[in-house]
Amino acid sequence: LWMVANGTLLENVQVFSNTNTVEGYGGGLDVFYATGAITITNSQFDQNHSTFDGGGLIIQSVSGPVVIRDSRFVGNSAVGRSDAQGGALKALVSDDLLLERVEFRDNRASEDGAALYIQQAGTSTPTVRLVNVLAGENRLTSAQTYGSVLNFVGGTGGGFDVRIVHTTVAENQAPDAIRLAQWSSAGISFGAHLTNTLVTSATYGLVGAHSTGTLTIAHTNTLFYNVTNQTGAESGTPTFSGSGTVTGDPKLDGNQRLQAGSAAIDAGVDSGVTLDLDGGVRPSGAGYDIGADEYAAASPGSLRFSQATYAVTEGENLVVTVERVGGTSGTVSVQYASSDGTATAGSDYTPASGTLTFADGETSKTFTLTTIQDSTAEADETLVLSLKNPTGGATLGSPNQSVVTIRDDDVSAAGQIHFLTSTYTTLEMAGTATIAVVRSSGSTGTVGVQYTTNDGTATAGSDYTPASGTLTFADG
Repeated sequence: LWMVANGTLLENVQVFSNTNTVEGYGGGLDVFYATGAITITNSQFDQNHSTFDGGGLIIQSVSGPVVIRDSRFVGNSAVGRSDAQGGALKALVSDDLLLERVEFRDNRASEDGAALYIQQAGTSTPTVRLVNVLAGENRLTSAQTYGSVLNFVGGTGGGFDVRIVHTTVAENQAPDAIRLAQWSSAGISFGAHLTNTLVTSATYGLVGAHSTGTLTIAHTNTLFYNVTNQTGAESGTPTFSGSGTVTGDPKLDGNQRLQAGSAAIDAGVDSGVTLDLDGGVRPSGAGYDIGADEYAAASPGSLRFSQATYAVTEGENLVVTVERVGGTSGTVSVQYASSDGTATAGSDYTPASGTLTFADGETSKTFTLTTIQDSTAEADETLVLSLKNPTGGATLGSPNQSVVTIRDDDVSAAGQIHFLTSTYTTLEMAGTATIAVVRSSGSTGTVGVQYTTNDGTATAGSDYTPASGTLTFADG
């Protein structure tokens, strides 16, 4: 989204299986130079990749508040360059940002912000709010000592007002769960308030770092479990104040939801939040639960696919996971079935259908989709998986449909055309640069390809002469 104006709404959008190798751009969706509010709701970002920052989504230079609500980021990565940040999301914010009922799962980054990396921009002091956010099973591939899952960094012109409420950061692979930093030498103050936060499996639960000014981190009714240090000062003298801290076992299930006997149940305080991550009512018991999930003892839950999109190479099998969230009481079942998209049952894949039964307390089931190998070079094809007819009081969650992309692995006898290398360097005084285009993996027949130049930081007409044309490769 480039230079959009007067506000933008993205609703029920799926962004999946995209790859970016250009610095400054995210793997799935970029929002640049926008004015007005940006709202993303009921959307899914799956399996996107950036060599640089923002594996699923990158937001910058937005003049207006940003809201992301009822959405999921699954399997995205910002990995390639060693300092890549924001496995699912990177946002440079000059106005308010709200993440509400958002799940970050199985995302990766190189250096920091395995799930998200948020940085203040401009001279304002925006409010950043996380409400009912879950970050589970995210990881850093080249973590520094204080690499984090959720990272908040103040800018050179202003600080943040960070509010984190009913958030779960659990079972990730990063030294820090939540890191708040202010590196400016301008004496800027930066404050954070956390309420009903659940943190597991970290060397440091909360980390503060600053240069000058002040950094104050207040947390109320935080549950730390399997955390070596509840708080830590990376640099400077951040001030931590905590009350109502809990250290018992949260007894999380495989989807990082609470189970019976969890120390998080009824251990929170009223923060004005009336729903949980899955839309369940708060409180459901004698008090408010800590974390993104509110335990509902008698709820059979809802059933959904673990991802809104999957990808598999033709000839291989795909294991599909169906999750049970929002309750695990009683035995429930759901039917699943495949249907054609651009792929055809019987020639591209074996049709799949059946019933999955969840016993009392079970949180996930799987089934296998078989794809069929052929020798025809063709475009990638898709099929749709659907859930229907839940029983035992369970309901269908979102996503209850998932798109599977079957990736073709056959190469045309005509071959593939590509640049010999991804980057070229020349001196201005040299006058010209020779660019090599090669044909590989086949040479049958005469083929052609068009080429053109586009500005990067150089400007056509003043820095270089624009070039375009057609290259023709003869048979052989």
